[in-house]
Parts: sequence; C-alpha cells; structure tokens
Amino acid sequence: CETLECYHGDDRIAPCPTHQVMGRMRENTDCTSCGNCTQSCPQANIAWRWREPGREALDAARPRVDTAWLMVVLLALTGFHGLTMMPFWEPTLRDFAHRIGDSGQLLLSFSVALSLALLIPLIVYTGATTLTRRLLGNGAEPGRVFSTLAFACLPLAFSYHLAHNLNHLLRETGDLPVLLANPLGQGALPLSEAEHYLRYLNPGLPQDGLFLFQSSLLVLGLWLAVRIVRRRIGSLLGRTGGVAPVNGAVARWRNVPMLGFVTGVTLYHLWLLAHPMIMRM
Repeated sequence: CETLECYHGDDRIAPCPTHQVMGRMRENTDCTSCGNCTQSCPQANIAWRWREPGREALDAARPRVDTAWLMVVLLALTGFHGLTMMPFWEPTLRDFAHRIGDSGQLLLSFSVALSLALLIPLIVYTGATTLTRRLLGNGAEPGRVFSTLAFACLPLAFSYHLAHNLNHLLRETGDLPVLLANPLGQGALPLSEAEHYLRYLNPGLPQDGLFLFQSSLLVLGLWLAVRIVRRRIGSLLGRTGGVAPVNGAVARWRNVPMLGFVTGVTLYHLWLLAHPMIMRM
C-alpha cells in the first residue's frame, strides 16, 4: 500500500489520532479503537476481530517504563476510588484534618490521603518485582522487570472497577421500565432523598446475584493476572542472558512474590466490596 489511508485518512475520515500504520502494527497498545482505519481503507483490509481476553498483556505488548507507571497508578486509583466511598472514609478524613489544622474544604487532608494511596501500592509492587528479580538470578535489569510485570495490574484494576460500577448500574439506575416508557420525563417530578434511598435498597438484581457477579469479576481478574505473571516471568527468563543459574529450589519460588501481590490486591478489593458503599444521591 502506497497511500496509507489508515494513517493519513481520506476526504471523509480523519487520520489515525495516534499515528499508527496498520501494515506495521504488532501490538495495539496505542490504538484507541476509534475505527478510522476500518472506514478509510479503500481495500477493506482492516476489520474488527474478537480476541482472547488479555492477549496483548500476555505476550504481544512491549514492556515500557511509562506504560508500567501508568498501569500501577491505575490500579492504585481504582482502589482509592472505592476507599473514598466507604462509610468510614469521611469521618476519618475529617478527624485527620482536625488533627493537622486543615481547612473545612479538606484540600490538604485529601491530598495527603491520595499521595499515600498512590505511594503504598507502588512501594509494594516495587518490592515484589525486586524480590522476583533476585529469585530470577539471571541479571535482568530492574527497570525491565518492573515494566514487564506491570501488565498484571491491568486485569486487577479493570475487574474491580467493573465490579464496583455494578453497584452504580444496578442501584442508581433503578426502575428502567419507567424510564423506557417515559424517556423525556413528561409530568415526572424529582425524587426525594427518601425515594432515592428506597430505590437504592431495591436494585434491579437481587443482592446475592449482585455479589455473585462482583465476585466472578474479581476471580476473572485474578485468573488473568496469574496467567500474565507466569507468562511474563517466563519471557524474562528467556530473553535475558544469565550470569548465574538458578537452582531448583529457588526456581519454584520465583513466581511467589508477584502471585502474593496480585492475590493481596484481590483480597483488598474483595474487602472493599464487602462494605456498604456510600451512594451519590
């Protein structure tokens, strides 16, 4: 192809927003799934295709330090978002603000809490990758181990975020038949706080069904994370030159630090979901 409509676009379709050339693409890390290339290709050589969940994270995506930081931060922010909706969050934050003399807007207190929420997962993840590097014993660079294993954070972050949002979807958007029957709200009056609370107590799905869906999402995320850890550690062993062979006893333990990390994060997310969530009325 000499015209590269997938890259340049055409008279009707805009160019690729992330400057990807489909003929040379080996991973979709920078693809935003906008669909411009599928519409602009005059030969219709580009099409959507179902892929195995986690395919890129398992094998295809190249480890990069910037994306690794992004993935760890995403994981930390999803957990922090859930934490801020716990019943104990606001009283604890206000008590901390009172102790440090913060203003009524809690800007300093919230900033400190956010900084800790970002720093603690980063420290734990760095510790897990450092220990993994020692157990590998093949001279892998610390930055490469850090960036390669960060892909395990993605399924953990997305599975918890989806499970958390099920509460919003099923509790805050109740009475769907009424909405479909009167989408413009003609003659409708705003719900009172008591009516909002009653709707929250009567979700579109039974409580046990909601918990089952949420738990299933967390299990799926953990399963994908474990697969990514095992596959990516294998790639580290295969692509770096060894300086000292690892004995069998150490080799059996090389997955343990990261498996402990992903399991601990999943248990933390499960603990968050087990608490009642303060809803936005």
